[in-house]
Amino acid sequence: MSRPVRVVAYSDYLSVRIESRAFPLRPVPDPSARFKGTYREEGWRRCAQMSAADGIRFTPWPHEGFAAWSLPALEGAKCAAKQGDELFGKVHLDL
Repeated sequence: MSRPVRVVAYSDYLSVRIESRAFPLRPVPDPSARFKGTYREEGWRRCAQMSAADGIRFTPWPHEGFAAWSLPALEGAKCAAKQGDELFGKVHLDL
């Protein structure tokens, strides 16, 4: 599972602690956000082409509009994380 992490290394210990750090990508709603016919759609198309040779099926965003803001997903992820790693792992990719 790929997600942002913060690595904290303590030189006086023989261990490393990895912490996830979340932040809103779009902290306020943007009703003008679109997907079809934008640089976003072209980027997703390039990803699909690059990954096809490795047998990876990359499904583009199927909607005209794009997420207006990211705060609801961030709140959901934080809520799941506070209830434990197992629950967070189950819902992380769905958000």
